[in-house]
Amino acid sequence: MPFPILPFLSIVIASVASQPHRPVVPEQTAWQRSLFGRVSVYAAQRSQEAEIPLLEHLDSPHFRKGLADCCPSISALSAKVLLERLQAEIKVSELASGFPASSPTRDEVSDSWWNPSIEEGFRSSYFENQWQVRIMHNGSFAVGKSFGGWFGVQDDAEVQIYGLRPFSHRGVPANISEASERGPYCALNTLRADAGSPLYGDVSAVLSPTRAKTAALLSAVDTGSFEGMCNRSAGGRTLPGLGRLPDATSNPLEHNCSEFPWGQKHLGTMDHFNHLLVINNQYWNGTRANTLLRTFARLFSGREPEFSGWGKSHSLQGPDLIHYFESIPAANLHFPQDIKFLIGKFPSLFGTIQGVELQQWCLQQGWLLVWALGLNVDDQVGEEGLNFFSAPFLKGSFPSNRRLLDPTVLQGKAVIRNLTFNLSSVGAFGSVWIETQRARARAALMNTTVSSSQWTKLFDRLSGGLPQTMQLEPLRANSC
Repeated sequence: MPFPILPFLSIVIASVASQPHRPVVPEQTAWQRSLFGRVSVYAAQRSQEAEIPLLEHLDSPHFRKGLADCCPSISALSAKVLLERLQAEIKVSELASGFPASSPTRDEVSDSWWNPSIEEGFRSSYFENQWQVRIMHNGSFAVGKSFGGWFGVQDDAEVQIYGLRPFSHRGVPANISEASERGPYCALNTLRADAGSPLYGDVSAVLSPTRAKTAALLSAVDTGSFEGMCNRSAGGRTLPGLGRLPDATSNPLEHNCSEFPWGQKHLGTMDHFNHLLVINNQYWNGTRANTLLRTFARLFSGREPEFSGWGKSHSLQGPDLIHYFESIPAANLHFPQDIKFLIGKFPSLFGTIQGVELQQWCLQQGWLLVWALGLNVDDQVGEEGLNFFSAPFLKGSFPSNRRLLDPTVLQGKAVIRNLTFNLSSVGAFGSVWIETQRARARAALMNTTVSSSQWTKLFDRLSGGLPQTMQLEPLRANSC
């Protein structure tokens, strides 16, 4: 039976058509354009300077032993060739910005607004950053309101680390023009996690490679966690429970604050990032995880070089999830051209009204929609949810390699090259959608939730009903 989703989609789009339009913002302000130009010059210089120490690390006995264990097919390659292979993969890595599907409810005050949502996406012609969202919903930036004194701390990071234009007053943008000098937070998905930005929300927007290349400012570590764990001078503090544990067990949050240099002269771009690899590896070196080796293992172990076994040979572990390069684009991301596609988390959205809204948003903008199983760890994290500080303590390992193309969205798009599509895919998709709705309803009647194992079975059923051409892998350097 055909999946009856399109009539409902027309209801959804009609409900948001009456929403007010957002203010027009420039693609890139003069400050952002100048900043990216300066950072590009600094990054090229720093990246070149870091090449020798990076090559020395790739030839160190410890690294070579680890490489032989994880990646025997490339273990005999020279350090120079290894670095070239790694650089090629990083340059095609996805830059993804995660955000919640839901907006604050009508019962919540305007001070609850901070992140974009699917609803916000319908209203806007660009991907709103957090400051823009709060300004548009008349949220307060006063200390003591929602989010406490965080606004000043985040402002410090964006001005002092990224070099973005200061507001008239610390932590308080005066208007949409000041807020538009900033950008949405992103993570560089070097480890090819299927959910894109797996720690931050139900949806990930993957930036177009062109926009990422021409605007993305890259930081070697997550600046919010740095502010919380290291930067006392900017109002942050060392959070309790961090550092070395009393029993000398390795703490996955252990870090070396002194290894993260401040300022725009230490940022990277999608073209120049050798120095970020060195900084990241040294910052997290206390965990003894060797982030550089873990990256090689994820990208090149086992069948990975043949582009036929994504994630099967080397699963992710909790600490891997926080070792990403953070990014803020020095630009306002406009629809549709600056977004390549959206990723929806299957356990959160599939079979829900919000899932339908996500499909409609993609149809409206002409984007593809990808469904990902993601980490699928709600059984572990509970009400606290998945975040930067809970992720490193997750138990087990995660292939994080399940992506499926949404055929109902594909059906509404123009011809897609190199992709076989048939209407039977829509029927198979609809059957699992309805089955998922029933699973959610049964769980609700029992005052519980669908288990992680059930989500895996439902995703397997969906995967089995779709052709191989709709089971996707992230782009690799040798894909084209």
